[in-house]
Amino acid sequence: MRLKSLELDGFKSFVDGTHIDFTSGFTAIVGPNGCGKSNVSDAIRWVIGEQSSKSLRGTKSTDLIFNGSSTRKPVNRAEISLTLGPVPAGIRIANVPNVSDEVKVTRCYHRSGESEFYINQVPCRLKDITDFLMDVGISPKVLSVIEQGHIQDIIVSKPENRRILIEEAAGILKFKHRKNEALRKLDASTQNLERITDIVQELGRQAESLKRQAAKAERYKQYQGEVKELSLKLFAKKIRQYTVDLEAIEEEFSGQGESKTEKNTRASFLDNQITQLNLEIEEALRLLNEKKERVYQLANKMSKNEHTIELKKSQIDQSETDIRSATDDIARLQEEIADQANQAKDQRAQLGTLSGEIDTEENKLAEENQILDEKRSSLNNLETQVKEGDMQVLELFHHISQNKSDLAALETRGESLEHQDQKLKTEHEETNTLEEEVAVSLSQSNTLFQEKSEQLAELKSNRESLHQKTEQQRQQLSSETDRLDTLKEEYLSQYSLLNSLKELRSKFEGFEDGVQSLMNYNENGGRLTGLRKVLADVLKTPAEYETAIATALGEKLQSVIVNSYDDSVEAITYLKEHSSGRGSFIPLNMKAADVPPVYLNGNPGILGKALNFVECEEEYQQVIETLLRNVVLVTDLAAAVQVFQKPEFNGTVVTRNGEMIDSQGMVFGGSSQKDSSSLLAQNREMEELEVKAGQLNQGVESALKTVEENKNILANMEPQLKEAGQAVHEVDIILNNSRNEREQHQKELERLGLKLSSLEQERAAGQQELTELKSRKETLIAEMENSNAEKEKQEEALSVLRHELDSFRIMLEEKSTEIGSIKVRIASLKGKRENTLTEINRLDLQQENHRHQIQKR
Repeated sequence: MRLKSLELDGFKSFVDGTHIDFTSGFTAIVGPNGCGKSNVSDAIRWVIGEQSSKSLRGTKSTDLIFNGSSTRKPVNRAEISLTLGPVPAGIRIANVPNVSDEVKVTRCYHRSGESEFYINQVPCRLKDITDFLMDVGISPKVLSVIEQGHIQDIIVSKPENRRILIEEAAGILKFKHRKNEALRKLDASTQNLERITDIVQELGRQAESLKRQAAKAERYKQYQGEVKELSLKLFAKKIRQYTVDLEAIEEEFSGQGESKTEKNTRASFLDNQITQLNLEIEEALRLLNEKKERVYQLANKMSKNEHTIELKKSQIDQSETDIRSATDDIARLQEEIADQANQAKDQRAQLGTLSGEIDTEENKLAEENQILDEKRSSLNNLETQVKEGDMQVLELFHHISQNKSDLAALETRGESLEHQDQKLKTEHEETNTLEEEVAVSLSQSNTLFQEKSEQLAELKSNRESLHQKTEQQRQQLSSETDRLDTLKEEYLSQYSLLNSLKELRSKFEGFEDGVQSLMNYNENGGRLTGLRKVLADVLKTPAEYETAIATALGEKLQSVIVNSYDDSVEAITYLKEHSSGRGSFIPLNMKAADVPPVYLNGNPGILGKALNFVECEEEYQQVIETLLRNVVLVTDLAAAVQVFQKPEFNGTVVTRNGEMIDSQGMVFGGSSQKDSSSLLAQNREMEELEVKAGQLNQGVESALKTVEENKNILANMEPQLKEAGQAVHEVDIILNNSRNEREQHQKELERLGLKLSSLEQERAAGQQELTELKSRKETLIAEMENSNAEKEKQEEALSVLRHELDSFRIMLEEKSTEIGSIKVRIASLKGKRENTLTEINRLDLQQENHRHQIQKR
């Protein structure tokens, strides 16, 4: 499984969404310092489960989010998506079997602190992601991502750190991780159990307290019932007493009600009398107040009349004094009035004279103003005519100037058009020449392109054929390598198992302690030379009869075969001296018992004598015959019973499944956890493993030879493929250059054609414009001659009007001066008249004041 693509959005310097594809082979990311190359490896470490901000070259988690710049605002989230494939079969993701070929792992972190995790766009936990990646051998703690300086750390690492690398390469790191996680869970469970134990103990103590409280509650409930019963009795007694008291109170209340009614009637009569007396008192008080008000008014009126009499007396005295002084003032005022009347008469006579003079001057001013208005009107007409003449002359001057300017522009434009036409003609000729050259180059490029296209197609066909052969050879090599690896693994597994079994058998594991002690001592160079082999190692039997033979021999399988009875005595003495347990021994010259031969009565359940199913070395044949002489094998227990019950049968019957009836008639059977045939099965398994290991070794050597041959063939084919690819690449480059050159020539031809067409159009437009300019030039010259003649005529008429206008202006100035002097005289006379009127008014006002004073006197 490999990394296919990486998507970054808002992570560190990757503010915009960035998609990176990792194709087959090596993918390198290059750029200047600070452009974000290391951020790519940080993103991969982060998405596969890295939790340490320090390992990601940051101080806190928010450092992973783009924090803004001078031109960009900060973002609020960072998201990384990692696509892996192809996914191995059988991988489970979040405890769900995987069905897709690719897996997309996404990790998102928000600035507010929330994290989101997705596998194939499905929300999940971080643990699900790390478990899945651990299953495929990816983890931030191992060599999935190698950063700057990491190689040096690996080289100088300690043995325990190198062990992690070896475990990762061996693929057991994930199991170790799961083991550690299981141990953590186990520790947590242990702690929880301890807490539960503490809680149970605490609850036990609380239960005792609760029992006591429950007993108290029961007693309280009992007492409460008694209290309730007594309370009910007490309440019943009180109710009866209250009922008697209530009847007495009701009788007393009825009597008191009648007495209250009589007293209420008496009180109502008294209230009516009191109300009538109150009304009489109020009427008497009202009459008294009226009398008091009348007396008060009469007293006030008397006081006011007395005051008025005193005031009138003082006024009479003052009036007599005023009459005497008023008589003197009236005589004086009459004299002043007479003098003021004479003065007013003189002023009115002077006012009449002034009014006549003002009227004469105003009439003269009106006549002069009328004459001035007529002259001014004539002057205005002359000025209007002069202005109109000036405007006409100015317009003619502007028109002549415009014509001159247009004529100069036409001459300049004509010269420019002639120069441009000559230039366009030269450029047209050069473009035609260049077009012919480009056409020749295009023809050559087409020929070269056709040749190289055919050559490239042929080279690609050869390369594809060689590539297919190489891929087939590579696939064959891969399959052979896989087969070799499989064979090696199987061989190593079988060989390791065989060695383990041999080592166990060499140490006599599974045998009794005495047998182990004797055989290990003898194997290590001991002095017990009479010991040979254990019985289980000298006989063989087919797998289907191993259980039956092991049952028939029983514990004898662990017996040691010795040369003689003396050797048995020596071995037993050794066991006693060293307290090494017990053991059984079979001498080679064991005395045979005188037992009649076994009678086989032809029962179909009989398989045969046990000796017929056992093989052994020749020197141990007598021992095996002695031990299994009277043993018969049958199919099942029912057949065993039938055979044994025959009177003529005097041996031991054993079934294929291990049930047995011995010669004394004891029956053995049932199920056992311990397989009694394990010793014989181990011997058989070691033989089979030895044969199989030999076959596997031959297969490994043959597969290794085939792999080497395929590697040599592939090594010879790869340079050929590389040469073919290089040739295709070179021809492809030439073909691309030729294609680009041909396209450039075609574009150049199109451009030159458009340019020729444009040049022809420009020349035609220039010729047409030049003709129009000549016609326009002739028209402008004629208009200029007419405008000059009209200008001279207008200037002569305008000179006459200006002379007449100057004469009128001199005349108007003289009239204006004369009118100004008349206005001055009129203003002076009006001032004198105003002063006279003011004096007359003053005298009239004084006379009126004096008369008024006389009347007041």
